[in-house]
Amino acid sequence: MGFTFGLCLVVAAIIIAIVIWTGYKRRQQAAPGGAASPATLAASPATARDPALRAKSMLDRLLTVQPGQTIVTAMDEYYLARGSTTLKELTQYGGSDQWTPTGREFILVETQGESNDNVAFAYLPSAEGGALQLYRMTAQNPAGWMQILAGTDDRPGPARNFADLDQRQDLQGAEMASIQFKALNTTWQMTDIGEAAYTARGAGFLSGQGEVRFAMAQEVGGAQRLFFVNFLRGDSSSMDGLFTGQEYRVDMLKDITLPAH
Repeated sequence: MGFTFGLCLVVAAIIIAIVIWTGYKRRQQAAPGGAASPATLAASPATARDPALRAKSMLDRLLTVQPGQTIVTAMDEYYLARGSTTLKELTQYGGSDQWTPTGREFILVETQGESNDNVAFAYLPSAEGGALQLYRMTAQNPAGWMQILAGTDDRPGPARNFADLDQRQDLQGAEMASIQFKALNTTWQMTDIGEAAYTARGAGFLSGQGEVRFAMAQEVGGAQRLFFVNFLRGDSSSMDGLFTGQEYRVDMLKDITLPAH
């Protein structure tokens, strides 16, 4: 009788331990709001490598990243992609009022880090007509920035002054340097303005499809870059966006995992 009772206690203890361990693993895999955390996604069997994905370069994989994938840096930082926006550059040829795609596409991927250190990975032009570069940026408050950059007819802002130069490629350094402004405790120099059609996926500052204007600037005497997006038309839940950061080497990206299922 005593042996049977003791055996029952051992079996019951084993069952309780299994239930507690299972509950712990489920809690560990769940992030706030029911979403998997970046670290959990990276470790999940659901992120087993896709041979077709592995064959692509890291930059190509970043440019086609989808919400739910995790970006892993060389420092073993994990960033869950929340929103991905493709900006298709538009221009007006030959004095036409019609906006036509140039064929260049810019990408901005908004992420959530393990410590809520949200980062945006942006593939943007280095200057007007310049080569595309990868930047690691953080979101800033865009309120009032359209007024700062555009100004008024009586007092045009830096973006309008830059447009008045016809964005010419033959401007000398002194002329370009004249288009400066101060904001965010930094002196900036205008480097690019434009218009783009966008397609947004996931939960970002832009939703669905539409059109935007954008402006870029570079820190005078420094490495900081500024990227402002002015929402024009499209999904009603879209809004302006403002991001600042520095150039980021592609080889600092270690991996991009598949989304968990």
